[in-house]
Amino acid sequence: MNQPTATRKFPEPRTAGETLLSVRSLGKSYGAHQVLGDISVDVRTGEFLCIVGPSGAGKTTLLQCLSGRTSASGWSVP
Repeated sequence: MNQPTATRKFPEPRTAGETLLSVRSLGKSYGAHQVLGDISVDVRTGEFLCIVGPSGAGKTTLLQCLSGRTSASGWSVP
């Protein structure tokens, strides 16, 4: 007996070096305490990005801002 096969279409792979994420002048403050200031980054296909820093440096806050879980100020995604 023939079993039905599932088919799935995957999107075409992106061109190497194509910009996936571009952020300019991201900042975040909690009251008077500035946690992030003037963060700019470009991430392209094929690149690996590692965010390192000591405890309390703002790594999680940065990722939350980029994902939309936390609001940030003065930034744009061109």
